[in-house]
Amino acid sequence: MPAGSKKTSVKCVRPGDVLRTNPLGGYWVASIVLATQGKTGQFNELCVVGVTTAVFRHEFRLIDLDVGSLRLQRRVNRSRIEVPCLYIYAARLYEGVSVLGSVESGNLHTEPIRFEIGDGQDGRWPSCGKLTSSLGVEAVHEWRRINDHEQWALDASAARQSHEEMLARLKGKEA
Repeated sequence: MPAGSKKTSVKCVRPGDVLRTNPLGGYWVASIVLATQGKTGQFNELCVVGVTTAVFRHEFRLIDLDVGSLRLQRRVNRSRIEVPCLYIYAARLYEGVSVLGSVESGNLHTEPIRFEIGDGQDGRWPSCGKLTSSLGVEAVHEWRRINDHEQWALDASAARQSHEEMLARLKGKEA
């Protein structure tokens, strides 16, 4: 290390950490770190994060959470099986993700957590890279589907149309 330079400590999340993200403008989501794994020969520190159903329209604080009623968001995987929204991430904390404090997380997911990549079945979870502010977007979509259905349906339709138009343009370029 060159003289005069400082080695900066990289902050990593820990089990029980409550994460706040803002995956979509005007919506904030609470997620919980359920487990961590130290650095190995293959990987840097990793964590398994559970996205909860706690969605807010304001930048919430830990005191705003009813920790006892937190539940994991669920999603349907590619095999059409409903699974909890658990994901493997690098454990380093990046801009856009805030740690609000720590809670007891044992009641959120009671099965043993393994650091094996998969689709949410059999204790294997999607690997998602670094923690980003998009963490929890599925909880926002589900919240909007239930609580703001009309606007959510319009937004979903516009996104679907935009996607179809993009595919048509790409297909035209291939011809």
